Amino acid sequence: MSFNKGKTLVLAALLLTAIAIFYLAVNGHFTSNIEAEVYSLNGTPISVNNVLSLNEEMVITNENNKLLGYNLWNNEFIWDIPLKNPVNRFWDIGGRAVIESLSGASMVDLISHKTLWDFTAGGEIERVVDVCKSFIVFESRTKKAEEKCAFYFINNEGEAEWNFPLHTEAVLCGAISSDEEYISISTLEISDYIKSRIYLFNKNGDIIWAKIFDNEIITFIFFNGEDVGALIENTLIYISPNGNIKEETKLSGTVMMASASKEGHIAICRKDSPESNIVKDIGRTYIDLYGGSTGKRLWSVELENDCRHLNISDDGYLVVVSTTNRVVAITRKGDIAGEYNTDFSIDKMIISPFGIPFIISHENGSVLVYDL
Repeated sequence: MSFNKGKTLVLAALLLTAIAIFYLAVNGHFTSNIEAEVYSLNGTPISVNNVLSLNEEMVITNENNKLLGYNLWNNEFIWDIPLKNPVNRFWDIGGRAVIESLSGASMVDLISHKTLWDFTAGGEIERVVDVCKSFIVFESRTKKAEEKCAFYFINNEGEAEWNFPLHTEAVLCGAISSDEEYISISTLEISDYIKSRIYLFNKNGDIIWAKIFDNEIITFIFFNGEDVGALIENTLIYISPNGNIKEETKLSGTVMMASASKEGHIAICRKDSPESNIVKDIGRTYIDLYGGSTGKRLWSVELENDCRHLNISDDGYLVVVSTTNRVVAITRKGDIAGEYNTDFSIDKMIISPFGIPFIISHENGSVLVYDL
């Protein structure tokens, strides 16, 4: 029954796509009315590069060893914050931001424009696994005679409240629950064979459960309510709070990328090609959305080209996906809500918390795409 329902949703979404293309205007945006909320998307070149984050008012960029804040709509410079190192990754958590760099993790105040603290555990490889408003999840790894790894819980004062030694395991990915009470990470250990694990911790550092997966690699972790969701290669599973696998879905083809919302929806880009192998220029590309209380598939939409970037808004309402020179916004119902076509190859895409506006970048500049 679910297979027939999914097939019907694909056909419906493709029909909506065809209707939308019929109304496509020469400027590259929709002006038609589809059966849901429709965004007439327009693009304006902007003179900012290295975009890290944006909201409805401001865009934040990184140039050399500085954070720079600009007015989103007129490119007016507002402030800068000196940094020790260039930014690897950036998270805006409302008035403050967490930065990952070569020297570890830092927190900056976007209002007072100061660095609040820096943290390093002295590892050769260090990275931020996930962040929330109350704490940060951090990994530190040292390559010596025997590789050693540890997982850290860092509070808003920049202090490591607890850590969990992983020894020869390396953290692949992780997530923090929306209520900020639980943390889940996936790890990988390679010896004579591949051994993967998923851990669930509470924020006090207690292990709730741990599960071992032999000869499998866990590529993505997220929360759906109290359940932990995970992609194990091309299989989507949901694990209950007591550690039991309650749902398992084998996905057709090969998963290329995924993005999850804070509310537990996960968008998946997959390539469905002969014998589930990736063959250049062969096979179809699909975007699937899973979520809700059951974690079931809500819809599937076929794309004309391969995914380059995949993002989902914080509330899970909009999925924004780019191909080589096209961006498509899809609603939670599977309706094509808007499309923006370019004459350049898209290198990077950063969306706002609500999905629109967003910024796409190319070799020679950036374009702000917004709803008219």
